[in-house]
Amino acid sequence: MVAITSLSPLVLLVGSVLAQSCTPSSQGAAIASNLASIQSACTSTDSLVRSFTSSQGLLAALNIQTSEQNIQSAVNAAITNAGALSAPTACDEQVIVAALLAAAPSITQLLSDITSKQADFNAVGVSSIIVNDLTSLQSGTFKLESQVYAKVPCSALTSAKSSLTAINNGFASALTAYGASGAAAPVSPC
Repeated sequence: MVAITSLSPLVLLVGSVLAQSCTPSSQGAAIASNLASIQSACTSTDSLVRSFTSSQGLLAALNIQTSEQNIQSAVNAAITNAGALSAPTACDEQVIVAALLAAAPSITQLLSDITSKQADFNAVGVSSIIVNDLTSLQSGTFKLESQVYAKVPCSALTSAKSSLTAINNGFASALTAYGASGAAAPVSPC
């Protein structure tokens, strides 16, 4: 047997859904796909963040900001699709939580790396851009999180609660590193 070690998050998600023998609704599948897109965009952006040094200058920093827009687009799409999800099925709940658990490490790693690169970004004068992008992403993330809390029962969210907390804490830490404060995270009903 040959082990496959590099699969896209969406392929892994589809495989996990098939293994669960359920078919999510179109909205549930769309949200899971959006979360996989968020994961992929965070991984791509984080690669740029990790390799960034102030000696690369403003243009390299602005390339990171351009990459961040892919994350924002995926978050916005997830918000739209979550809003369209009227009554999630048990399968919808499974695939959404699985996609969230898969995406969370990429999101928190990106936030951690943005935090650790504060001096480099400050040196090229883009701290205010970073704060604006973080604030926008935090706002979108909180909207999405609120929709998840409103539509997915607590019993399905148990495994995702620590991931949501880690993401919220990552935003707070990143914003604090840049001298800003973020919004209050949504309160979990669970």
